[in-house]
Amino acid sequence: MGGTVERGIKPAEPLITFVFDTLSIPKDLPINTAITTEEKTERAIKALKNNKSAGLDEISAELLKHGGPSTIGALTMPHEQLLEREV
Repeated sequence: MGGTVERGIKPAEPLITFVFDTLSIPKDLPINTAITTEEKTERAIKALKNNKSAGLDEISAELLKHGGPSTIGALTMPHEQLLEREV
């Protein structure tokens, strides 16, 4: 008679939850001002390991790898724009 479901078991609550609106960014972090190119971004994406859990942004390596040139450009552009701004 397999297949019985136990009742009353609640899923575990997460140990840590993040509210991104309230996170503060430290001002004294070292800033990498090296120029990022689409080629560097593509190499970094290809170096990601498959079948790993997504990070806090919930974006998996597989999603980035299958995103194609538009994803690479979208990831490279914000970094370039940040470097153009005065910190």
